[in-house]
Amino acid sequence: MFNEKEVSSYRLGLLASWTGRQTGSSSSLPTVIIAECVLIYLDPDSTKAIVGWASKTFPTAVFFLYEQIHPDDAFGEQMMKNLESRGCPLLGIYATPTLRDKENIFRDQGWQLPADIEWHYIGHLQSNVVKSFLAGVPNLDMVESVDYQKNANHLDHVVASLRRKPLKVLVQVNTSGDNVSSVEQFLE
Repeated sequence: MFNEKEVSSYRLGLLASWTGRQTGSSSSLPTVIIAECVLIYLDPDSTKAIVGWASKTFPTAVFFLYEQIHPDDAFGEQMMKNLESRGCPLLGIYATPTLRDKENIFRDQGWQLPADIEWHYIGHLQSNVVKSFLAGVPNLDMVESVDYQKNANHLDHVVASLRRKPLKVLVQVNTSGDNVSSVEQFLE
């Protein structure tokens, strides 16, 4: 487990290259931090220390986090088994199992979510979770992609019932000519 002092000293070499201190740049310049499947491998206290350090060190930064969530659904359970069998446990997954939990880690460490952010959902959105999903993501702007006309109609109905602005929706289209029923429904 890292504490904030250890994170700061451990990262000094990276900080010099990240901020270009060797070339005279400053950590106050706009910065993009991308962490793809990184923090989830750390214990929760180390994650908090790193997120807090980054917030203080890069006050104008944008932090993009791409990590696993929902360890208890069917996909998550399989993913956990596969990683653990390879000796790669996700030490932080149960401390932040949802998107909201991940947001809270960042908020608690001084990060702010822009009020005008627009979210894009990529993947299959199951009809039984559409209403709770839309209610929980008020700035959802686009769904990528919908493969059944029935799902598109349901999505449209739920958006209207929640009195939300219309969503942008990308439609999955079969361009190969393969016999795929979900795409054929859209073409009828």
